[in-house]
Amino acid sequence: MNGPPSSRVLGEREIAFALLLIVPGMFATNIVVARAVGDHVPPIALAFWRWAGVFVLLAPVTIGPLWQARTQ
Repeated sequence: MNGPPSSRVLGEREIAFALLLIVPGMFATNIVVARAVGDHVPPIALAFWRWAGVFVLLAPVTIGPLWQARTQ
């Protein structure tokens, strides 16, 4: 099913560059949100919502392969 490299939508190199841009953006957003709500939200609630957000972002990518691997 693998065609020539030009026929792929996104190659590994493009995904790597995209992730190199996304990760610092997520760190920066984390710092901005923490400073903005630091006086209004308890630290435990902030940590909970951070992890809840991570779960929501990763669930669509990871649940399928994990579900398939559970029988192995």
